[in-house]
Amino acid sequence: MDIINKAKENDYWQLAMHCAAVAVGTGCRGGEIRNLQLKDIQLDESKIVVRREIAKNRTQREPRLMALADWGLRNLLLRAQALGATEPEHFLLPLSFRTLIASATGSSLDLSARLRFVARAASAQEPHNSLQGQV
Repeated sequence: MDIINKAKENDYWQLAMHCAAVAVGTGCRGGEIRNLQLKDIQLDESKIVVRREIAKNRTQREPRLMALADWGLRNLLLRAQALGATEPEHFLLPLSFRTLIASATGSSLDLSARLRFVARAASAQEPHNSLQGQV
């Protein structure tokens, strides 16, 4: 429990914790979470839409949200809105976060190096605009 309490005190770790909650609570892969747009999140129906262009197997699917994923997504949405994500085409996570995590998970970096990537990206105060380009 100490690790969760410590994570709650640190913005970088909060972001990582919320992303992990979404992954565990939906079964989504990292790349699918990185490329979620606001229009893909349907909290009122307790599901998200993983569009075929971001799904690993190129098949659209709609995983149901477990309570853990719902909690993580609500927190990520609040953060995205605070950073300026307002349009359905805006991404849930900023570009720098999506890019750094992609490079970290696609390489042979050790866990501490990956976490440093997460921390750097989480601190980015970028707008979530749809003109950023896909990762």
